[in-house]
Amino acid sequence: MLLNVTSPVPSRPDSGQAFYHQGDYPRAESALSEAVSAGSRDPAVYLALGQILFKAGRLDEAESVMKKAEGFGDVGLYLRLAELLRLRNKESQSVKYYSLAAADRGEAGPQDPEGKALFEQERMCALMALHQFNDAFKLAEIILKTHRSQRVFEGFVGVLASRGGGLASLPGTIKNLEAFSKINPDNPWPPFILTDAYDKLACSDQAIFFARALAKVPKRYGWMRWKSGLFFLNEQRDYPTAAREFTAALKCFPDMWQAEANIAEIELCMGSTAKAFRRFDRIVARLEGADKMLAAVWRGELRLWLGEYEEALKDLDLGVSAGVAFSFCWRGAARLQLGRIKEGLDDLEAACRLDPNDREARIWRAEAKRRLGLYRESLSDLSSERDDFFVSFNRALSYCALNNADSARAEIQGVAPAVLEYFSELRTAAMTKEAPPNELVRQLERSLAWTRGLRRDQGYLSPIWMRKRPLGRA
Repeated sequence: MLLNVTSPVPSRPDSGQAFYHQGDYPRAESALSEAVSAGSRDPAVYLALGQILFKAGRLDEAESVMKKAEGFGDVGLYLRLAELLRLRNKESQSVKYYSLAAADRGEAGPQDPEGKALFEQERMCALMALHQFNDAFKLAEIILKTHRSQRVFEGFVGVLASRGGGLASLPGTIKNLEAFSKINPDNPWPPFILTDAYDKLACSDQAIFFARALAKVPKRYGWMRWKSGLFFLNEQRDYPTAAREFTAALKCFPDMWQAEANIAEIELCMGSTAKAFRRFDRIVARLEGADKMLAAVWRGELRLWLGEYEEALKDLDLGVSAGVAFSFCWRGAARLQLGRIKEGLDDLEAACRLDPNDREARIWRAEAKRRLGLYRESLSDLSSERDDFFVSFNRALSYCALNNADSARAEIQGVAPAVLEYFSELRTAAMTKEAPPNELVRQLERSLAWTRGLRRDQGYLSPIWMRKRPLGRA
């Protein structure tokens, strides 16, 4: 979970970055372009504008803008420019900027220990891209010796692992990293990176192999097992193994509260609801500042899943006030489920602006539009989504409203057999041509209502909605 805090809009050029973090890209582009034209020396201005242009598919412009800041010596900008050039198959230029990002800047960069550590993690990513694994992992050890904090571990698990997965598409990266691992079997960093890389490539056997290797790392690297815990939870639905890995991470670094929150999620999935919320209450009570707020927002999400919408809003309102991006999606969902559909849609629109890749927000937004009678717009929004039953049920309801029962039945019949077996009355209505459309609508609405505040197709969450009920009843 990442913090995205909005703030009062300051005067330009800083206002462009404020608009950017608020997801208001048209105004951000205007303000940032003005700052660039005025000769701003702030690399963050060029990076933010470049990312806006990249998201809009304007790759030539994105590259041109970021190259204007080439002389500013910003590691993050060099790294992102290298990644853009790699995606554009400009390998020699990409290597140039990876090399600039990897260069040792001595005392340059942030002076506070935590900021310095996060700065050096960017360099480590660049060294990995250049296949200079020995230097990359030596730098990682220096970072750990210099500063051990929650944010630094998050940087390794979130930023480094994510980039590591992305680096899997570079020629020879996985092959060379595996070769390094065989020569250096006691080095914990390769399995940490390769678990994520193979996970992103959907190579589950290899991901499992390296995730299991993380269970053998020395205790001082136990925080790495948070990554293997996430893999076993998200991809394998192996709750006992995931809980064991999260517990090991906590033993290594007791302040790693996210690992404890993951344990609370497992408790919720296993039916220990009261235990899960007692754990979350303890987490929130002991934290301070931004972490306290993030934990409260996470607790609000769990309340949403259980259909406790009013309770969820108490946490989610605070998150929205502070600009936590995920809060907009979950508050919008809670408002929608409480019948405050227009307010919910406003939140969901904001969530999609803040993160266009937030699939959960897009599904909720389409559902809100459907419930406002905007059936064709809802169908259009869902047309490019990969199929899961949340998407299919919403599309089917829109088709029914448009008097297209055949398309609605086709949507339902394409749902996973296990889901249709669970919602057996809906399956019967979909399979029976003689069933009136209003019966189809009734069963679809009952089935979606049964899933309460969940619109995420992560398999490990299925026990929350696929709970015991009378046979055939939705």
